[in-house]
Formats: sequence, structure tokens, C-alpha cells
Amino acid sequence: MKKLLGIVVLGLLLSVTTYGAEQTKARYEKIAKEFTKNPNAKIKPMMMKIQGMSMKKSLGYLGKGEMSLVTGAPESAYKGKEFYQTVVDYSNCTIRKGEYAHNDCEHSMGVTRTEVKHSGSFGKGVERWIHYAVRPMQNYFDQYRKKHISQCYASMPGDDEGFPMFFLDFRADFLWINLQQPMFYSTNLQRYVSDDVWAKLKNFKGKINKNLGATEWTSILVHFVNKADENGLIEVFIDGSETPAYRFEGPLYSGVGKKKPKVNCYLKIGPVVEQNKIALRKEVKAELGEITENMVVWYDALAIGKTREKVMELVEKDK
Repeated sequence: MKKLLGIVVLGLLLSVTTYGAEQTKARYEKIAKEFTKNPNAKIKPMMMKIQGMSMKKSLGYLGKGEMSLVTGAPESAYKGKEFYQTVVDYSNCTIRKGEYAHNDCEHSMGVTRTEVKHSGSFGKGVERWIHYAVRPMQNYFDQYRKKHISQCYASMPGDDEGFPMFFLDFRADFLWINLQQPMFYSTNLQRYVSDDVWAKLKNFKGKINKNLGATEWTSILVHFVNKADENGLIEVFIDGSETPAYRFEGPLYSGVGKKKPKVNCYLKIGPVVEQNKIALRKEVKAELGEITENMVVWYDALAIGKTREKVMELVEKDK
């Protein structure tokens, strides 16, 4: 990325970053107006909703407008006339106290997020199709940080910590899927072994704007069969393709340390940005500027169902 980024985009960045990490509806609505280029754009602070499933608050959701519904700018939506905007700042990282204490500011080299999560979970054998339309708008394409947009969160065998069954992640110039618990059969060892998989789903070279955002929406369709044996499956289709950009068949959960791995995960949607402390290093700031604030991601056409046909029907009916 160009070192002159801060100068090149001075007009837009100043209009947004003047507000710093202020958590007000006025700030978030101004961001929506800036990026839609529509003075009629309005926001309604609210949790993102996914057609076909109920959601509830998760870490980083405050209801102040950091997650909101954008109206009045239908030309900017993926489908229908409305869409969701999320804005995260590392200076607003979450510190949770009490029985379930957690410090995002120190976790994974500095995390910030705003998420909603599934009110239930996906048990053993559940099959689902999930559609997301996503468009990072600012400070989301760099090679230094992991920037998630959704995950299915699960427990690891023999560990009190939780890990995702899958992550959808932006890093460098690509959209990725990360599987953290899959198992592969080793012909040498004559048994399954656990591994960590990163696979590219979409190349954004030539589609990244001067704000480190995307010039277009991306349609992501995830299909999975939630199993910890050879019948497990996850595949991802991009931008309406009938051919998966990635497909894995086999155990989606690691059996290491347990005879029977826990096969259960719950969906989380919203931006989660890790490794912000790296982006605060002097040499990175000299290259890219201040990228740990005003990270903006748009979401639209969120839907889930038991078949591809049902989910795509919901997508077409999106408001």
C-alpha cells in the first residue's frame, strides 16, 4: 500500500476520523453518509438480524450505533433498500469483568469487535446453508492483521477455551476461510490427525480502494454438515458460483485428547479484528496510517436455512 495513503484520502478520512472513537449515533450516521455519498442516509442502532434464525447480543455490541441499519441509501445496498453498517475502533476494545472476565485489549495482540450471536447452537449432524453479503469499506485490507466477519464458535476437546469450527477472514488482498479443528486421515500413521487450515476464497487485487476497503459487495454462501467423522462437510460458494471456492470433507472437530469430540458450535456475525498492536507499530503506521480506528464493514442479505434454494429465496426477498 502507498505510504502517501494518509494524504491521498485526506478528505474522506478527516471527515470520519475527526470524531475519533466517540460512540454516538451522530458519528456513525456521518460515516454512513460519507460512504454512501447520500445526504439522506440515516442509521437506526440495532443488532443485525439473519433471516431464519434469532440472534442476541455478544461481545462489543453496545447499541450506540456501532452496529446499525442504514436506510435512505438504497443504491448502496446489496439487495433491497436497507443494509447494516458496523464500525469498530481498537480504542474501544472490550474489557469484561466478573465471573467470565475477558480483556480483548490484550487478547491476540489487541482485539476489537462488535458481534451478535446465535441464540441456540448447531448440534451433531445439523446441515445448514448460510448467506452473507459483505463489503469492507475502510481499514480492512492489510497484511498485518486478521479481520474476521463471521465464525461458528465451538469448544476444543480437553480445553476450557473455545475455538471456531470456521472463520471467514480478510487478510492481505484475500478473503479466506480458516478451519481450526479439522482432521485429515494420514495413510502413514493409519489414523486421523488434526490440522489448522487456511484457504483463499476470493482475490481482491484490483478491487481495493484507497480507503483499504472493497470496491464491490461479495456474496458468501457457506454450506456445512456438522459432524466429527468422515461425513463432515463444509464448502463455500462465492458471488453466486455453482462451483465451491473451497470444499472440505471429513471430521470438522478434532478428536485429539478425547474419544468423542464435542460437536457443537454457535454462529457469530460481526467484525472481529485481531493483532491491532502490530498495526500501531511505528513502521506500520508510516506505511498505512491510522488503521486501528474507523474500521467499517457493511453487511446485507443475511439468511440461513436447510437448503440452498430456501436460503437464496430469502436473499431475493431481502428488504
